[in-house]
Amino acid sequence: MKRKPFRLRPLPDKKNGQKRWGVSGVLNGRQLRLRFDNENAAKEKMGALNLLARGGPNFREAVTTLSDVALRDAEAAKQLIERYPDLSFTEIATSFLKNYNPAHSDFHILDALPILIADKKRSGCSVCQRQNYTATLNSFALTVGDKKLHEITTADVEKFLNAKPNWSIKSWNTHHGTLHAFFNWAKDDLRKWVPVNPVSPLPRQTLVSSDEDEDNDDDEAPKTLPLSAVRDLMAELEEIDGGVCCLYFVLCLFCGIRPDYENGEISKIRKKLLRNKVANYFRLDSSNHRYCGEPVIWLSDRMTKDKRQRTIRIRPNVLKWLQKYPPTPDRLDPKLLCQKLPALRKKFGLSHDVLRHTFITAVAMKDGIPSAANESGNSEKLIKIHYFGIMSPNDASALWEICPKP
Repeated sequence: MKRKPFRLRPLPDKKNGQKRWGVSGVLNGRQLRLRFDNENAAKEKMGALNLLARGGPNFREAVTTLSDVALRDAEAAKQLIERYPDLSFTEIATSFLKNYNPAHSDFHILDALPILIADKKRSGCSVCQRQNYTATLNSFALTVGDKKLHEITTADVEKFLNAKPNWSIKSWNTHHGTLHAFFNWAKDDLRKWVPVNPVSPLPRQTLVSSDEDEDNDDDEAPKTLPLSAVRDLMAELEEIDGGVCCLYFVLCLFCGIRPDYENGEISKIRKKLLRNKVANYFRLDSSNHRYCGEPVIWLSDRMTKDKRQRTIRIRPNVLKWLQKYPPTPDRLDPKLLCQKLPALRKKFGLSHDVLRHTFITAVAMKDGIPSAANESGNSEKLIKIHYFGIMSPNDASALWEICPKP
């Protein structure tokens, strides 16, 4: 084995006990002896000097982010393009990428959809989000027909988004975002089913301010439940199997907990209840808590959507509901809720987030925007724009007076 020109050896320690290393050898007929206080730095320098010694004057030191493999690949490429001395690496790479068409899969939209939904479910995507993906991609599949994923163009996306002129700007942007996320997923390194995202060239639409368009649908406030509907709903819930669903509605309507009972905040509360940790999160003894001297519900950063812990006041009417219908896992069982909720949603016109929207609006009108922001996990700016003023102060106060039957 050929001996390397430069070698590394330990040197006697300094007087203060610090270790030292030396690198010595011959480069271009010149003896070099270098000293280092750091072994890694010594090894790095030894490698560089050995490279120079082996390569002679054609080698030089240079700072680069390329690995050794990438450097050797670049050197091989340089030999291949020596017949074109007027072209740079960048020019050749740009021309290649412009005309490069990598292999694609034979998947259509509906082939990819079940794989996407399964992947999103594993990653903790909410039921509502998965339903949005399913609805949008099924509709989009009707527009593109038999086209494979890599054959879909920006014009196809634009045709789909503009096919329904009655869509509000918010709806248009929602479908645009869903398609954009889907094609990014299909384009990533795990799949590479499409070379580019056909949605990227289409920018999101900008909301028109109310000064420019007073009739703009995107200025419409989020839907909330009227006070009379809340009273009727809670009264009917107490009649269903001894109030088995009351806890779910109390937490979503009067506490603003996000309602996805499979993967959302309400499902994470159930997991804590299954582990007998009721007192950790339902802090009903106000003497042990500093939050305005009131009992609270506490959500950790692992439970909330925005990954920030949140504290929610348990108002007097909520305390009465919790005392009559204590927090137990069976009251938040997904199978139970899946059976009972569809009929209630249909009867009372309950959209996915209408309970939480009602809570945020009522808190904003009764206790102010900062309280609503702290308890809901939304920003004050968002609440001021979308929630404040929807409900009258009288209705907001009356909402917190709705109590269970004695």
